[in-house]
Amino acid sequence: MFFKQFSKITNVDTSTIRKFDAWLISLPKHLQKNITISGASARSGIEYSQVNKLLSFAYDENILSKHFLVKCPHCGAILQSIESNEIISTLGNNLECDECGDICITTDDILIAYELIEHPSVNDNDLPSITSSEENSDASNFLPADSLSYQLHNLYEAFYNPDESAYIHFSKLRDALDLDYGTNNTAKGNALEKLVLALFSEIQHIKGTNKIKTNTNQFDCTFISAIKTCYPSIFDYLSPYFIVECKNEKKKPDNTYTNKLESIIRTNDAKLGIIVGRSNATNTCFTLSREHYLTTMNSNCPKIIITLSDDDLKKIIDDHVNLLLFLQYKIFQVTSNSPNAQYEYFIESQESATA
Repeated sequence: MFFKQFSKITNVDTSTIRKFDAWLISLPKHLQKNITISGASARSGIEYSQVNKLLSFAYDENILSKHFLVKCPHCGAILQSIESNEIISTLGNNLECDECGDICITTDDILIAYELIEHPSVNDNDLPSITSSEENSDASNFLPADSLSYQLHNLYEAFYNPDESAYIHFSKLRDALDLDYGTNNTAKGNALEKLVLALFSEIQHIKGTNKIKTNTNQFDCTFISAIKTCYPSIFDYLSPYFIVECKNEKKKPDNTYTNKLESIIRTNDAKLGIIVGRSNATNTCFTLSREHYLTTMNSNCPKIIITLSDDDLKKIIDDHVNLLLFLQYKIFQVTSNSPNAQYEYFIESQESATA
């Protein structure tokens, strides 16, 4: 193979990998910059889902870089190219299209694109002869699946992308959970609250505090979300605010914690309640969460309670799993009544293409 990194892929057909490898190395220079999934699929003759996986793998291996193309929803013209940190400021804003005038940009109008940045030293005589449809008009058309609306993990990365110093901070706060606080239960509880505040405050436009008291309850952590979307996503549950109960103890969260949190969010506008404990919650806790969800699922304000444990924190902190994607997976468990579903089933990154 020309790109040696592809030899690490084990669950994609070898002939498909070689075909993609040969196609990528043979790309003319003018086609190396704005590589979309649909365009690569049309030009290489490889199934869309396989190309999606291979492009994602190539990005993880630094063969490709990633950027985003903003198109006009009416005429399809590319209005500009942006980086991940510009997605948030672009969404909902108006851009000028020479043909169509002012256009309000949504996630449907932002496409994932790649650029070839690694160029192995290859003799021209060794380049494969590729039969591809470079002039095929279908190759220049974008599919809806190229957009952020269908590739939410790219959108979530724009909203939650802690740097290495943040992960070091998370680890230090987690280490503090097991310090000897003696009989000072307040300090012990505050240790977990500090970690929760640090994690969720890394989400763009999310602000949190552990100082909220009502006439009837004190909330461990409360987060206000300034994000309101026009498409179904995790942000629908985070808005307008969500509440987190922290239990820095080895005891498993059970129906007591679930019922308490349910009684809290039932009387306010929060759609999401989260119980963060050290151990995995009991089966009864999930059953009650499911039952509470069913009573509100057809209302204007469905209520969901999910739980996080040390095992989940390990994924978020040590494995750098995107917190927004992980919350969506946790919500899926409740709404689908699938407590045994694993986050790994949904991974679409390098792990999905390797052993």
